[in-house]
Amino acid sequence: MDEKGYWQKTLGRRLSRREWLRLGYQAGMGLAGATLLGCAAPSPAPVATTAAKPTPTAVVPRAGGTLRAAYSYLGTKLDPADNKDGGFGWSWVRHLYDNLLEWDSKGNMILRLATSWEAPDLSTYIFKLRRGVKFHDGTDFSAQAAKAHFERAAGLVTGFSSRYKQYVKSMDVVDDYTLKFNLKYPYGQFIDQLIITQEGAITSPTAAAKYGDDFPRYSVGTGPFRLKSHAIDDRLEVTRFPEYWEKDKIYLDGITWKLVPDRSVKIVMLKSGQTDFVEEVEPARLPEVQGDPNIKVVQGLSFNQRILRFNMKDKILSKLAVRQAITYAVDRQKISDALFKGLFPVNYGYVSSQHGGAYDPSLKGTEFDLAKAKQKMVEAGYPDGFEMEMTLRTGRPDEAQLGEVLQDMLSKIGIRVRLHPLETAAASAYSRDGKHQLYIAGGGTITFDPRMAVRWMLPAEEMGSKLCDPPRGSEIEGLLAKAAATANPEQINQYVRQIDKLAREQVYCWLPLVWEAGIYAISKNVMGFVPHPDFGPRLMNIWLAA
Repeated sequence: MDEKGYWQKTLGRRLSRREWLRLGYQAGMGLAGATLLGCAAPSPAPVATTAAKPTPTAVVPRAGGTLRAAYSYLGTKLDPADNKDGGFGWSWVRHLYDNLLEWDSKGNMILRLATSWEAPDLSTYIFKLRRGVKFHDGTDFSAQAAKAHFERAAGLVTGFSSRYKQYVKSMDVVDDYTLKFNLKYPYGQFIDQLIITQEGAITSPTAAAKYGDDFPRYSVGTGPFRLKSHAIDDRLEVTRFPEYWEKDKIYLDGITWKLVPDRSVKIVMLKSGQTDFVEEVEPARLPEVQGDPNIKVVQGLSFNQRILRFNMKDKILSKLAVRQAITYAVDRQKISDALFKGLFPVNYGYVSSQHGGAYDPSLKGTEFDLAKAKQKMVEAGYPDGFEMEMTLRTGRPDEAQLGEVLQDMLSKIGIRVRLHPLETAAASAYSRDGKHQLYIAGGGTITFDPRMAVRWMLPAEEMGSKLCDPPRGSEIEGLLAKAAATANPEQINQYVRQIDKLAREQVYCWLPLVWEAGIYAISKNVMGFVPHPDFGPRLMNIWLAA
């Protein structure tokens, strides 16, 4: 299948290049790619010559060496089928495991453990699987192994399990290298909801049966690296898997992720040569690394937003006028400028411009207006305000600062905010169980399918999470169902644009604040790094220059 195969196969016809460009699913979808910050060389003086310039010599990747990466969070459980670690989950999953399919950084769907696939209708998905692939324990990858993985993942108590049981009727092993999914009803988002997910990374059924609940200690997949050691409070180490099916594209001997919760310490380590790679550099810390001849700063575009989540079941936040009051009271431009140095653009909507035709640039946002905010508080029946809890994640100084800024802004309309900081995993569980009121978090999607940007608006019964938990039967829920039932890009874009418009009007589920940018500081000898808009850094194809 070529790079456009996702939509072509599902639609059952070949789209023309003009259609791809018009619909926004052409590779890249408006992505400008990665940019180097503060690393531009001065323009050379003009030279009076007519001699032809020599052709640059291609850089040949150098094999060997271990990449050292400093991260603020190392996750808790190295089992993709039972992973609840959010962003870092993607960081390690792709190094130890493979999915059947994956999106690359430019919006092309690429084949991994699947060599081709088709959807004769939206109720049937058939995957031809790669031959000759080994798990880290020496056992063979096959259709039966893939089926066993999905069955194990479906048996765990996770959001994936909830979705799997909702959509999948059965799986058939057609032959040793053909796996067929039979769905309960037509579902156009099957690939992005169940295949290109952390839980869709295939684990060894032999190892899972052998180790049981201890499987995360061994974490056996088919990926380019295999687990060496994992200490939650210290480091994660992996080494190159010599039998990897794409071993010619892997140059590192290993990768070590070191836990460094203090982000200022990570910068010190990079500048002193103690680490090679720092993720999520805060905009305020850029001056500490820009201009250093031994450091490169790379910025990538992102699907992710910094948002303020609402628990829609909360008796106060369930009132539209209250959510509107909060919207008017928040000065997004001040947040972007003061906290993120303007590098995180102001955001008023729910869909990224990177989602092509699903993004409607004509939609307007709600600008800061304190008078209107106070008027909405009166309309909601709270002229004297109220108290409210705002959960945030520790280990992220910018979120603590954002919490204080929002606390101050909302105090201007009588909302007395109690900040409730929790460790990352605890904050995730707290909000997933619907115990929060307001929650500062990241939001958005990890794929180029625009429907995934708004999927969090589904009721908790379908999401397997109470992050938003809106009431059943809303117009938005109906549009989400229609979007999920089609594979026609024009219809998908139309439904998603309608959802974005309604969500803005109703301040639905969360308040968009700014678009995040992935900012990475890396040693000058680290080569080949390409950021991905899903914020899951791929380190497997990096090499270290001499």
